[in-house]
Amino acid sequence: FNIITGLIVGAFGKLTAQDNARKDTLDNQGFVSGIKRMNFDDLGLTNAPPFDDLNKTSQNAWMYVYYVYSLQKKSPVECTGVDSFVKQCLAKGDLKWLPRNTSFVIQNAGATVKGGGASEEEDLKAPLKEVVAGIAEMQKQVVALNARLEVLEEDEGAEYN
Repeated sequence: FNIITGLIVGAFGKLTAQDNARKDTLDNQGFVSGIKRMNFDDLGLTNAPPFDDLNKTSQNAWMYVYYVYSLQKKSPVECTGVDSFVKQCLAKGDLKWLPRNTSFVIQNAGATVKGGGASEEEDLKAPLKEVVAGIAEMQKQVVALNARLEVLEEDEGAEYN
């Protein structure tokens, strides 16, 4: 019973930690472009809206959803050059049409976010390492649980002999 209770408490602890990490990411990183709050603030842009406005206005994720939907409904004859480019990217599953570590305000100021030129592959390396480490940790826990289970089964078998 104690083992099961410990596993449940541990699982809830991990879920809480994951939820807190997700909230931190949403609060401190642009959802569409991935700009980090610290990097945005380090630019020291004057007369620019605060970072918190980024996800709410200029890079509102729902506006991108509506745009993609409108492109799907738009005939090729009605498409502008930008619309055609984005439609081609969407058809290929290519995300290069989305802003990466930049925004309209940053571009107008002529600024560049540190690390803004990183490739998508580079951006994914750190999270991938975390996933691999998490899987390795889970494998260790499964091995440990199997060992505990074998001991319990042996103890239970010994009681009946």
